[in-house]
Amino acid sequence: MVELDKEEQMLSESVERGEWQSIENLDEEIAKSKEYAKNTFIKNQRMNIRISQKDLNALKIRAAEEGLPYQTLVSSIIHKYLANNLFERKPFYEMHEAKPKLRKS
Repeated sequence: MVELDKEEQMLSESVERGEWQSIENLDEEIAKSKEYAKNTFIKNQRMNIRISQKDLNALKIRAAEEGLPYQTLVSSIIHKYLANNLFERKPFYEMHEAKPKLRKS
């Protein structure tokens, strides 16, 4: 069985208590929701920004690590931020600092 998070558990319990009712135009609402979801992923707008060379290089490296074009990574970051789904982690620059080389004696 799949483990539910807190929100999913609350929803499941609400359904089990019979607090949800089907709507009359269910098929129409499903079709509308599918259209909304499809349109969410249509990329039909262009955006130009100026960023530092250092940040662009870091984006390209991170994108290569993820196996993505860097533009796709930027789009994903923006989408996650707007969905309040972007989580902090160790800064890129700290993760990729040059490590000191040891001299051979």
